[in-house]
Amino acid sequence: MLQTVERGTSESKSAPHERFLEAFRWMLLARVFEALVLSRFRRGRITFTARVTQEDLLALKELADAGKLTPVIDRTYTLGEVPEAFQYFGTGRMGGKVAIRVAGVS
Repeated sequence: MLQTVERGTSESKSAPHERFLEAFRWMLLARVFEALVLSRFRRGRITFTARVTQEDLLALKELADAGKLTPVIDRTYTLGEVPEAFQYFGTGRMGGKVAIRVAGVS
Protein backbone atom coordinates (compact mmCIF):
# COMPACT_ATOMS: atom_id res chain seq x y z
CA MET A 1 0.00 0.00 0.00
CA LEU A 2 1.34 3.42 -0.94
CA GLN A 3 1.44 6.15 1.65
CA THR A 4 2.26 9.80 1.34
CA VAL A 5 3.37 11.83 4.29
CA GLU A 6 2.70 15.56 4.25
CA ARG A 7 3.33 17.87 7.19
CA GLY A 8 3.15 15.11 9.79
CA THR A 9 0.02 13.38 8.48
CA SER A 10 -0.21 10.00 6.81
CA GLU A 11 -2.73 9.63 4.01
CA SER A 12 -3.32 6.22 2.44
CA LYS A 13 -3.81 6.05 -1.35
CA SER A 14 -4.42 2.63 -2.84
CA ALA A 15 -6.26 1.10 -5.75
CA PRO A 16 -9.27 -1.18 -5.07
CA HIS A 17 -7.30 -4.29 -6.00
CA GLU A 18 -4.57 -3.35 -3.51
CA ARG A 19 -7.15 -3.02 -0.73
CA PHE A 20 -8.60 -6.40 -1.76
CA LEU A 21 -5.18 -8.07 -1.65
CA GLU A 22 -4.40 -6.51 1.73
CA ALA A 23 -7.73 -7.71 3.16
CA PHE A 24 -7.13 -11.16 1.65
CA ARG A 25 -3.67 -11.36 3.26
CA TRP A 26 -5.08 -10.54 6.69
CA MET A 27 -7.94 -13.01 6.24
CA LEU A 28 -5.51 -15.72 5.18
CA LEU A 29 -3.20 -14.98 8.11
CA ALA A 30 -6.14 -15.19 10.52
CA ARG A 31 -7.27 -18.51 9.01
CA VAL A 32 -3.76 -19.99 9.21
CA PHE A 33 -3.50 -18.94 12.85
CA GLU A 34 -6.94 -20.43 13.52
CA ALA A 35 -5.89 -23.66 11.79
CA LEU A 36 -2.76 -23.91 13.93
CA VAL A 37 -4.72 -23.40 17.13
CA LEU A 38 -7.59 -25.75 16.21
CA SER A 39 -5.26 -28.46 14.89
CA ARG A 40 -4.27 -29.16 18.48
CA PHE A 41 -7.86 -30.05 19.34
CA ARG A 42 -9.31 -31.69 16.22
CA ARG A 43 -8.19 -33.68 13.22
CA GLY A 44 -9.18 -33.37 9.60
CA ARG A 45 -9.21 -30.82 6.87
CA ILE A 46 -9.69 -27.14 7.37
CA THR A 47 -11.76 -25.34 4.77
CA PHE A 48 -11.43 -21.71 3.83
CA THR A 49 -14.43 -19.61 2.94
CA ALA A 50 -14.61 -15.97 2.01
CA ARG A 51 -17.19 -13.29 2.53
CA VAL A 52 -17.35 -11.68 -0.89
CA THR A 53 -18.57 -8.13 -1.30
CA GLN A 54 -19.44 -6.17 -4.44
CA GLU A 55 -16.22 -4.19 -3.96
CA ASP A 56 -14.22 -7.46 -3.90
CA LEU A 57 -15.87 -8.63 -7.12
CA LEU A 58 -15.13 -5.31 -8.83
CA ALA A 59 -11.48 -5.55 -7.76
CA LEU A 60 -11.30 -9.09 -9.16
CA LYS A 61 -12.89 -7.88 -12.40
CA GLU A 62 -10.25 -5.15 -12.69
CA LEU A 63 -7.48 -7.72 -12.19
CA ALA A 64 -9.03 -10.08 -14.76
CA ASP A 65 -9.52 -7.27 -17.30
CA ALA A 66 -5.88 -6.25 -16.82
CA GLY A 67 -4.73 -9.84 -17.42
CA LYS A 68 -3.24 -10.13 -13.94
CA LEU A 69 -5.13 -13.30 -12.95
CA THR A 70 -3.70 -16.63 -14.01
CA PRO A 71 -5.74 -19.78 -13.38
CA VAL A 72 -3.70 -22.73 -12.20
CA ILE A 73 -4.86 -25.91 -13.93
CA ASP A 74 -3.08 -29.03 -12.75
CA ARG A 75 -4.56 -31.54 -15.18
CA THR A 76 -7.12 -31.60 -17.96
CA TYR A 77 -9.28 -34.64 -18.71
CA THR A 78 -11.77 -35.38 -21.48
CA LEU A 79 -15.40 -36.03 -20.66
CA GLY A 80 -14.76 -39.76 -21.12
CA GLU A 81 -11.99 -39.61 -18.51
CA VAL A 82 -14.17 -38.26 -15.69
CA PRO A 83 -13.70 -41.38 -13.51
CA GLU A 84 -9.91 -40.93 -13.73
CA ALA A 85 -10.30 -37.23 -12.94
CA PHE A 86 -12.30 -38.04 -9.80
CA GLN A 87 -9.74 -40.64 -8.80
CA TYR A 88 -6.93 -38.11 -9.17
CA PHE A 89 -8.98 -35.47 -7.32
CA GLY A 90 -9.49 -37.94 -4.47
CA THR A 91 -5.74 -38.31 -3.95
CA GLY A 92 -5.55 -34.70 -2.73
CA ARG A 93 -2.26 -34.17 -4.61
CA MET A 94 -3.51 -31.48 -6.98
CA GLY A 95 -1.34 -28.45 -7.54
CA GLY A 96 -4.24 -26.57 -9.12
CA LYS A 97 -7.66 -27.16 -10.60
CA VAL A 98 -8.70 -30.35 -12.37
CA ALA A 99 -10.49 -29.41 -15.60
CA ILE A 100 -12.86 -31.49 -17.75
CA ARG A 101 -12.73 -30.72 -21.46
CA VAL A 102 -16.08 -31.04 -23.27
CA ALA A 103 -15.87 -31.66 -27.05
CA GLY A 104 -16.94 -28.64 -29.12
CA VAL A 105 -16.49 -26.19 -26.21
CA SER A 106 -13.36 -24.07 -25.98
